[in-house]
Amino acid sequence: MIWYVVFGVLALALASITILVDNAFERAIHWLFAAVGISSGKGPLVVEASHDGSEVVSLRIGNAGTQIMKLAAVESRGGARAFPTPFADRAAATVGGERERASREFASRTLAAGESFTVYLQTSELASHGCRELAVLDDGGRAWPASGYPS
Repeated sequence: MIWYVVFGVLALALASITILVDNAFERAIHWLFAAVGISSGKGPLVVEASHDGSEVVSLRIGNAGTQIMKLAAVESRGGARAFPTPFADRAAATVGGERERASREFASRTLAAGESFTVYLQTSELASHGCRELAVLDDGGRAWPASGYPS
């Protein structure tokens, strides 16, 4: 009977050590990949939305962290969860330019530490999804909420 307890304690100790080593290894690899630019850093991303009453919402995205951040998508929340098209310039957003190309360009964007840029979203697209909140997703799946929306 005592052997069952000894084996149970040893198995629990071995499992705990394995989990701790795995977590340490994962953190080291993530740090290395973030330093090289293969994956996103820890952030934070600062996202500010502004709407001047026109048919376009501007979204200013800035990297306030010390490592490179890789972006994935803009997410609208509230109604139906959707991913509106982020256009690189206001004119393309106004006329509804090439959506697939604009989404690909956004998803391939990386932000160096201290860098920022602006994208534009169509208000009609946001309204069709019942959007009440906006967020930017990085390549790790973390959501960075936008301040100032709705304005």
